[in-house]
Parts: sequence; structure tokens; C-alpha cells
Amino acid sequence: MSRIIIKVYPDDKDHIVVGWDHPGKSFFWQEFNREPEPDAQSGEVNWEKAEDEGWEEMLRYGGYMREYPTLTQFIQSVPADIRALLTDDVLNLLAEHRADPESGRQPPIRLITWEV
Repeated sequence: MSRIIIKVYPDDKDHIVVGWDHPGKSFFWQEFNREPEPDAQSGEVNWEKAEDEGWEEMLRYGGYMREYPTLTQFIQSVPADIRALLTDDVLNLLAEHRADPESGRQPPIRLITWEV
């Protein structure tokens, strides 16, 4: 699976990721949630409490298991706020990743927009 990080949170954690899933034969997009705040005393995140309170890792996502096999279908499916981040560089790289079976072996590529 290729991964292109196109937006991060101020703490540099992934916010919006797009890519090509080779086994699933689909383009995908993911909007990650901010991680919960760590406990003031321990400095650690209480993941069990966060999940009990309804925290989920993904806010929104699409493109799993042959859902968007073409770039056109992918672009049409992406929410407008994320579509605005799909620059020509991102779209060209996605097309390259689809054509290259080795692209899933690369580390994530950062073509990012910073969130303030």
C-alpha cells in the first residue's frame, strides 16, 4: 500500500493520507483523528478511557477493497475539503503508484499542508 501524507496536525501527526492499495486494487483516503490528550500526571494517553469515551482513530475514510479502482472515481468520491488538497503533484504520484507494483514498499511520502 502506498501512502502520501497531504496534511498534518500542528504536532506533525498525520491528518490526511491518500494512496493506492495494491492488494485491494483501490485508491483510498483517510482522515486521522487527533490523538487524545495525555494524562497530566503520567504523561501517557489512557487509550482505554479514550475509546470508552468514543474516540476513534479514523474520522472519515474511503476506498477499501476495489471501491475506487480509477483515479476519476477516487477524485469524485473524496469530500470537497480533502479534494482541495489533491494537487497535480499528488494526483500524478497516485497514478504512478497505481502503475508501480513496488510503490507499496516505499516509506510514506510527505507532500504536506500544515494545519494551524
